[in-house]
Formats: sequence, C-alpha cells, structure tokens
Amino acid sequence: HRVDQLSIFEYDNQLWSNETRIRYRGQNDVSEIDILRKAPPEAVKAKLLTDPRTPVSNSITAKTFASLKELPGLGFLRG
Repeated sequence: HRVDQLSIFEYDNQLWSNETRIRYRGQNDVSEIDILRKAPPEAVKAKLLTDPRTPVSNSITAKTFASLKELPGLGFLRG
C-alpha cells in the first residue's frame, strides 16, 4: 500500500501527510516517488500525530497518473 509509509501531521486544524516528491518519467514508465520524513513546507510547524505504519524507505517506484488531467478534482484541466 502506498500510504503505509506516510505519517499524519496536524497544523492549523488541518491534517497533512509527509512531503512527497514525484518524478514522472512518461506514461509507459514508472515514476520515482520520494517520501520525506517531514511535513511539507506549507505546514512546517505541524505536530506529528502518528508515525507511518511501515518505515519510510529512501524512494519507491510506481505507476502514477498519466497526466494531471487524471487527478480527481482537476476537471477544469480537461478543457
């Protein structure tokens, strides 16, 4: 499960997960996903609520979305 390596943070009455960086390498290749051991810069003062279920590895590779148009909530990009 991809979310097993995520911590949960709280900042300003909102929940956050780890800062995550994705390097998309094309529709037919896997992407490299780096999960950092901290909250994202938008929530730098966040309080850790729970550690990840699985210890964070340096990076993982996985198929990701083919384009931003596939992300839920971004229907405005479909033109």
